[in-house]
Amino acid sequence: MKQTIGLLFIFLLWGNFCRAEIRIMPLGDSITEGGYEKRPGFPTTEGSYRTSLVPRLLSLNSKLSFVGSREAGPTALAQKRHEGHSGWRVDELIAGRVYARSYERGIRSWLPTYNPDIILLMIGTNDILQNYFIDQAPLRFQKLIDEIQRLTPRATILIASAIPTNNDHLNAEIEKYNSEIHSFVLSQRSQGASIYWVDMYNEAKMSWRKGDFSDGVHPSALGYLKMADVWFNHVAPFVSASLLRASLRE
Repeated sequence: MKQTIGLLFIFLLWGNFCRAEIRIMPLGDSITEGGYEKRPGFPTTEGSYRTSLVPRLLSLNSKLSFVGSREAGPTALAQKRHEGHSGWRVDELIAGRVYARSYERGIRSWLPTYNPDIILLMIGTNDILQNYFIDQAPLRFQKLIDEIQRLTPRATILIASAIPTNNDHLNAEIEKYNSEIHSFVLSQRSQGASIYWVDMYNEAKMSWRKGDFSDGVHPSALGYLKMADVWFNHVAPFVSASLLRASLRE
């Protein structure tokens, strides 16, 4: 009898495993959104790093689903959903953004709606570009992570450092910001939080002088390929583990 119950449990678990869909949410600003290559004759950046990352991850696991309220990417990109919002700062991801005649909600709307298993987060560049109380940006980032964890306590959060620009002064501020949020991630990890550091700034080795940027802030197609490589190296190990966790959740 016990053996029969055990086999039945394994059968049900395997059935859920086979049906499980893993939801991945790219979350951030215009660098996540893509499409800011305006130079004539240069390859499009519509779809950002997702254009290269999505098919590579799908080749590992066909049950992945990229989610978000927005959709952008080239025709060949099978899954175009994301939460990349041009010009948005850290605090706006939490509270939303007020426009002249409208209001767009933030993660308090998106996360409950799409319930992602994995979140690919890169945010903070606009806080520095807009010189918006830069010293308080790491604290705002901590509040953002607290809110993400409250809204999606089972999600795995991969946090990418902000990438460089073509301005040395801005890069110094970006490096300081990255260092502080890295320390925060390490602190969270020591407490058992499911958040992980992706050192995009150093691992992608992007440079204006190498043709990795289209306008000094937004990556070129070449820059996005480098970003996709880094994301893939960090996300791939979580795909199968997240698949099993999702099957147990159903």
